[in-house]
Amino acid sequence: MTYDGRQETCPLPLINTKLMLKKLQSGERLQILLNDTGSKSDIPNWLQRQGIEFTATVHANRDLELIIKKR
Repeated sequence: MTYDGRQETCPLPLINTKLMLKKLQSGERLQILLNDTGSKSDIPNWLQRQGIEFTATVHANRDLELIIKKR
């Protein structure tokens, strides 16, 4: 499942990420794409506070890609 939040600004990407995580089944992955400065820091911080493991990649165009695998 992919959530492309590159056309949205904070707080929409965080709200939509929360909604998509609720739909995610165990073993499924969620790819999140972001370019909003606030969201690029808020979402990883929120994921860490929730104890949700993820990987983060910053691409050459400065977009942030997060990959979450639900346990």
